[in-house]
Amino acid sequence: MSQDDFDFFTDFPNIEIRYERRLHAKYYANENTAILTSMNLYAYSQNNNIEAGIVSENIASDNSFYLEARKYFDRVIDQSELIFPKAPQYESAKQVNTAQLGFCIRTGIPIPFNTERPFCDKAYRTWLDFRNEDYPEYHCHFSGEDSNGKTSMAKPILRKNWNKAKRIFNIN
Repeated sequence: MSQDDFDFFTDFPNIEIRYERRLHAKYYANENTAILTSMNLYAYSQNNNIEAGIVSENIASDNSFYLEARKYFDRVIDQSELIFPKAPQYESAKQVNTAQLGFCIRTGIPIPFNTERPFCDKAYRTWLDFRNEDYPEYHCHFSGEDSNGKTSMAKPILRKNWNKAKRIFNIN
């Protein structure tokens, strides 16, 4: 990947770039759509090669191609080298509003506060395999502290933090 291409991709919010030296296929995915292709990110590939790709949408939970590809590439991603971490970028420290930050209830890493999705992307993909809203998790979405299994997708905030979270985030 050229430096210009790298810089182009790093300008997107919430993007992570990883490298696996043995991987030739290219896999681009989010929660809804995945693209599996042979095309390199070079103008030469676009202009001189015949490339192929498959787009798959997760519109139904029984889309076996989407699910199997997702599981396979989750394993590849876990083994790959992190080149550019996904982290929000701010223009100045004045724009950082810590009241908008929460914590992944599985990993404890900082993420946007959202009680509807209190997981980082990787933990959410794992949670989607079972979709158990009451599965005990490890951290409080509001404070990031250890929850000792007292948080879950259904209840991502520790009881002792609930009133403060309601006040700060204006939630019910």
